[in-house]
Amino acid sequence: MEHCLVLCPARYKSFSEKPLPENFYQVAVWNRHYLEVLKLEIDWMQQCLVLEINR
Repeated sequence: MEHCLVLCPARYKSFSEKPLPENFYQVAVWNRHYLEVLKLEIDWMQQCLVLEINR
Protein backbone atom coordinates (compact mmCIF):
# COMPACT_ATOMS: atom_id res chain seq x y z
CA MET A 1 0.00 0.00 0.00
CA GLU A 2 2.78 2.40 0.90
CA HIS A 3 4.55 1.58 -2.36
CA CYS A 4 1.40 2.39 -4.36
CA LEU A 5 0.99 5.60 -2.42
CA VAL A 6 4.47 6.65 -3.52
CA LEU A 7 3.79 5.74 -7.15
CA CYS A 8 0.48 7.59 -7.51
CA PRO A 9 1.85 11.10 -6.94
CA ALA A 10 4.71 10.24 -9.31
CA ARG A 11 2.17 9.15 -11.96
CA TYR A 12 0.19 12.33 -11.32
CA LYS A 13 3.27 14.51 -11.72
CA SER A 14 4.40 12.62 -14.80
CA PHE A 15 1.00 12.95 -16.46
CA SER A 16 0.54 16.60 -15.56
CA GLU A 17 3.92 17.45 -17.14
CA LYS A 18 3.17 15.71 -20.46
CA PRO A 19 2.22 17.83 -23.42
CA LEU A 20 -1.50 17.51 -23.96
CA PRO A 21 -3.33 17.28 -27.27
CA GLU A 22 -4.32 20.56 -28.86
CA ASN A 23 -7.96 19.51 -28.92
CA PHE A 24 -9.58 21.40 -26.04
CA TYR A 25 -12.19 18.71 -25.38
CA GLN A 26 -9.63 15.91 -25.23
CA VAL A 27 -7.62 17.92 -22.74
CA ALA A 28 -10.72 18.57 -20.64
CA VAL A 29 -11.62 14.88 -20.60
CA TRP A 30 -8.08 13.79 -19.72
CA ASN A 31 -7.77 16.37 -16.96
CA ARG A 32 -11.18 15.71 -15.55
CA HIS A 33 -11.10 11.94 -15.75
CA TYR A 34 -7.52 10.80 -15.33
CA LEU A 35 -6.28 13.36 -12.84
CA GLU A 36 -9.45 13.27 -10.75
CA VAL A 37 -9.42 9.48 -10.59
CA LEU A 38 -5.76 9.54 -9.62
CA LYS A 39 -6.45 12.10 -6.87
CA LEU A 40 -9.28 9.92 -5.55
CA GLU A 41 -7.01 6.88 -5.60
CA ILE A 42 -4.36 8.74 -3.59
CA ASP A 43 -6.96 9.89 -1.04
CA TRP A 44 -8.38 6.38 -0.73
CA MET A 45 -4.95 4.82 -0.18
CA GLN A 46 -4.07 7.41 2.44
CA GLN A 47 -7.30 6.63 4.30
CA CYS A 48 -6.64 2.88 4.10
CA LEU A 49 -3.12 3.36 5.37
CA VAL A 50 -4.36 5.41 8.34
CA LEU A 51 -6.88 2.67 9.16
CA GLU A 52 -4.17 0.00 9.01
CA ILE A 53 -1.82 2.00 11.22
CA ASN A 54 -4.56 2.54 13.82
CA ARG A 55 -5.45 -1.15 14.06
